[in-house]
Amino acid sequence: MCGIIGYIGKQKAASILLEGLKRLEYRGYDSAGIAVLQQGRIDVAKKAGRVEVLVQEAARHSFSGTTGIGHTRWATHGGVTDANAHPHVSSDGKLALIHNGEPRQIGHGGMTGRGDEDAGTPGPAPQRIAPGRRVQRRPDSRFIKSARA
Repeated sequence: MCGIIGYIGKQKAASILLEGLKRLEYRGYDSAGIAVLQQGRIDVAKKAGRVEVLVQEAARHSFSGTTGIGHTRWATHGGVTDANAHPHVSSDGKLALIHNGEPRQIGHGGMTGRGDEDAGTPGPAPQRIAPGRRVQRRPDSRFIKSARA
């Protein structure tokens, strides 16, 4: 079963995302990845295997951004490979996408075809959240409280 986590805040996102993915391990998965927005660009680390393998890969990056997304994937289509791990990144590098479900159900127009899962998938481009766009935060939300724990 897949798991999705996101973080927008003042702390470095990568460590929070990785901890969140560790907490989702009980759900079962075969690959994991994170994408962090840093200085107007998206940096991605993703690996087939356990979250600990991703932690080692992430250590090779200089993640410093405070906004990001993470995903654990259970392959129901496409092989268990680094390329098929999420997040997927748009061909212009401005959008990272994670999803649960088959790509033909979701449609990733404009996404790169580097993995078996997303190659040649038709459909509309997902709604984009541009850097600098204000996101309404709810400090009392269960997610915020669990991220602080």
